[in-house]
Amino acid sequence: MRSRIDDLKAQLNREVARVDEALANSHTGAEEKIQQLMESLHVYQTELEMQNVALSESNNDNQVLRQYYSSLFALSPLPSFVVDTRLNILESNQAAKELFKLSKYKLLNQVAFTSIFDTQTSQTIFQRVNSTKKEMVGESLEVNIELIDGHRTYRGYIKKLLNPVSAQDTCLLILHDITSDKQLLKQQSLFTKLLDNAKEMLMVTNVDGEVISCSEHLLDFFALTTSENLIEHLPKALANPIVSYLGQELLSKRSWKNTIEVVDSNGVSNRYLYLRCFPILEDGKATGAGFILYDDTQRIIQEQELSLAIRVFNEGTQAIMITDAQQNIIQVNLAFEEITGYVTEEVIGEKPSILKSDRQDKAFYRMFWKSIQEYGTWEGEIWNKRKDGEVYAQWLSVTSYPKYAPKPTNYIAVFRDITDQKQKEKEIYDLAHYDPLTHCGNRRKLKIVVDGLLNQKNTKNFSVFLFDLDLFKVTNDVHGHEVGDLLLQALVERIKHVIRDDDQLFRIGGDEFLLLFDGLPEWHLWDKANELINASKAPFYIKNKEINTAISIGIAKYPDDGHSFNLLLKHADAALYSAKDNGRKTFEFFDPSILNRLTREELIERHLRSAISKGELTVAYMPIVCYQTECVESVELLLRWNNKELGVVGPDEFIPVAEKIGIIHELTEHVFSKAAELIQVTKIHKLSLNNVSLNLSSLDFKDPSFLMGCIGKLSKVVYKHLTLEITESILLKDTDENIATIQEIREKGIKVSIDDFGTGYSSLGYLSNFSVDEIKIDKSFVDGILTHKKNQRLCKAIIGLIKALDCHSVAEGVESKEQADWLKSQGCNLGQGYFHSKPIDLDELQELLKGQPKGP
Repeated sequence: MRSRIDDLKAQLNREVARVDEALANSHTGAEEKIQQLMESLHVYQTELEMQNVALSESNNDNQVLRQYYSSLFALSPLPSFVVDTRLNILESNQAAKELFKLSKYKLLNQVAFTSIFDTQTSQTIFQRVNSTKKEMVGESLEVNIELIDGHRTYRGYIKKLLNPVSAQDTCLLILHDITSDKQLLKQQSLFTKLLDNAKEMLMVTNVDGEVISCSEHLLDFFALTTSENLIEHLPKALANPIVSYLGQELLSKRSWKNTIEVVDSNGVSNRYLYLRCFPILEDGKATGAGFILYDDTQRIIQEQELSLAIRVFNEGTQAIMITDAQQNIIQVNLAFEEITGYVTEEVIGEKPSILKSDRQDKAFYRMFWKSIQEYGTWEGEIWNKRKDGEVYAQWLSVTSYPKYAPKPTNYIAVFRDITDQKQKEKEIYDLAHYDPLTHCGNRRKLKIVVDGLLNQKNTKNFSVFLFDLDLFKVTNDVHGHEVGDLLLQALVERIKHVIRDDDQLFRIGGDEFLLLFDGLPEWHLWDKANELINASKAPFYIKNKEINTAISIGIAKYPDDGHSFNLLLKHADAALYSAKDNGRKTFEFFDPSILNRLTREELIERHLRSAISKGELTVAYMPIVCYQTECVESVELLLRWNNKELGVVGPDEFIPVAEKIGIIHELTEHVFSKAAELIQVTKIHKLSLNNVSLNLSSLDFKDPSFLMGCIGKLSKVVYKHLTLEITESILLKDTDENIATIQEIREKGIKVSIDDFGTGYSSLGYLSNFSVDEIKIDKSFVDGILTHKKNQRLCKAIIGLIKALDCHSVAEGVESKEQADWLKSQGCNLGQGYFHSKPIDLDELQELLKGQPKGP
């Protein structure tokens, strides 16, 4: 028994010694040691008490053991308490008494925690003590204590004590001062913040290259989220020297630094990074390495730009002269020496007037300095003198520095010798007024001639013929620009054989020419225009190639069509546009109505480009009635445009413009989307509507990839309810391609309808080639069915033909009950027109459909 008690004493002594050692060394494992001590004290206490019961005859030994345990508790360097569940202090050791000055209390058990701790701390300890009431596990908590010598932070360890003698629950509380640890953590946090906010990026590794620490700035810079395997994720240009340094350089304990160029995946330089590597030494031995890195790109670029600026200054072809505020020359470049003949040493300290030629008077220099003072710069032509006395022309630019400053510190003059340029001015002038290819006068020459005529008092009338070659761009694209140039030269030769010697021909751009006829009567103008067109119609033979083309002409007359060069040219251009619009190879005289039409077309074009985005395009719905059920079988979607400036613009006016400017596909896509929306609405509300029809432009139909793209965006559920309408004129060209397109559309379950049937293009031959679902009878036939026998017979025949083709017939423009009844009597399937319904909006359509039997 004595041996066992001695063993327990020895173990307790070792445990206390370990805690003392941990506290003395501020070992980071002190808290764990204290926890272990608590566990050991608890176990040893229990075992001692069990030994006490089992060895009741050894009371003396137990008393010795109790005294020894009390001594351990009393002499522990950690402030310790035994408390009950109400936080009355039952026992405290010497360290606790000294810390909290408990010696002044005569009766210890009269002292409560509220006497030495603040209310919040006492409440926290109370909760923890009572939470361990029925548990054997220990708990820890952090408490802040205000002492006479200042604020301290302690880690408290609470453990329930077993008391086999008394039923009273008690707990052991041990306090460990962690103030220094907290301060160390705070300092470490401050250091980390400093590290992360520094301009430099820092990294520390061990000798094996494993990253121990790095700044967040470094991770952010390289878009990394973790420092694990950091070096492997750096750019090779940076990683390679780091890995190299961790080898022999680190062993030699030397530092290393360099600026490293980092390139992107395309091999283009995009960063310059400064890298400094240094060893981390402990007892003279390298235990790791530190790396300082920062982005040095801006400095390198600035150095490169400065170097380039110096090169430009020294090697540029333009002379540069810099003066101080008093206009003393302080620096010139090599070009200055070459142009003026002065070397640098001869002009430093001199005034710029050393170059003065005396060709400019005082008034010139007053204007010169006024410009610099007001605007900070002057630029223009000036005559100066070389060292050898030769006067020469230079183009000079002078700028004050800083620009606009009230008192500049410097003036910078940049100039070049333009003497040769001045000598060639006459030649340049001639080149500026004549076309080098055809030797005709150019636009500048034309304006001079016309302005001269306008300014002459005796000028009574003259005419301008503006013309160009039809489809000249196609000729250029097919045969090449050399053939195009030769064609223009050949055309000029033909024109010259038609006109008089006094008539003047000008080339004003590309294939655009202008003929000026002075004093030619109007009846002669008609003859001359026909002569010119006929001359251009004959085939041209260029480099063994036969080229067939012709010209179109627009004619404007003075004074009827304008009193200025620009106005006459504008009106001639409008007439030319109209001539082309009327089939080409013809001519037109200007008429104000042409300009009005072009102006409106220009407005339509300008506003139409943004009509969809501005929500100006809407869709109206034209009901189509089934004559058998007398219900709305289908609706045709009609595009409407209401613009604030133009008002309501009809589709017959804006659709051709949309086709011309290339946005017809956008309009068609818009209508496709509205058709899909309508079908979706009828499904949701269970409205009875079998078909939705929309019209296709010829450009839509001739672009199968676009058309199939629009269809592909629709839900397949929509297909069986969709009808695409095309005019019969579309089908008469590219028959094979059209057959294939219609077949592809119908294979998807979409129906095809021929619109405006019988308007002049109808042919039984083409109808037999196409498989369509529906044919619409044009309104022009329906209008006369009640009053004209011929119309009645034609309409009856068309209905019969449609039946024979196994298609549905739709009569357009039905405006009376009598027309509807007659069409029904002849077996026409469907009808649309104002008798049945005008075009309506979506809400009106839904109300109309609600009155019909519900859809599935």
